[in-house]
Amino acid sequence: MKIGTIKIFILILIFIGCKNKTTESEQLNTKQTSELEKEIESETKTQVDSTEMNSESTKKMFDFLSAKYSKVYEYKGMDSRQLIGITFISKDSIDYYLSSETMPCDTEYYGKAFNKNYGTDSEIDVDDNGYGYDTDEYSNDQKEYVIYIRVALDSTKVKIKYIDNATGGTDCAPITDVIMKKIK
Repeated sequence: MKIGTIKIFILILIFIGCKNKTTESEQLNTKQTSELEKEIESETKTQVDSTEMNSESTKKMFDFLSAKYSKVYEYKGMDSRQLIGITFISKDSIDYYLSSETMPCDTEYYGKAFNKNYGTDSEIDVDDNGYGYDTDEYSNDQKEYVIYIRVALDSTKVKIKYIDNATGGTDCAPITDVIMKKIK
């Protein structure tokens, strides 16, 4: 009888020991889960603060454009930014670099654009207050797309127009029909 009682006692100790190990395992699992939640939370904060990183990249892009182009224009939206650097090569052509940061992707376009209507009447655009202003329209015709850069005659503002010849999509297109204001 003593041997049976000892066996039962040992089984109870083993059962209690296993239960404590499970509890330690659960505690470790809970600790790992909370650490993972903190890590995910910090990653989420980083993603939310990614506009700060975009701000740095915009500053670098502005520095690049300022060094290479005589005029720089900018548009800032709630979740988008666009910069364009322009240098007038001649009366009917410009060199440009357009950088757009939008969701779901960032795009860059650059090259030479030509005013096919040089010497004729200028185009007319309307500003945010509803007033018309004269513009010259320069275009860069590519197989995949056409970019129209409409520069105010006084060079204070620019509008972009874009046609996607390849897919007809607009997800990764530059920001169009907004006034970009001169910042350099």
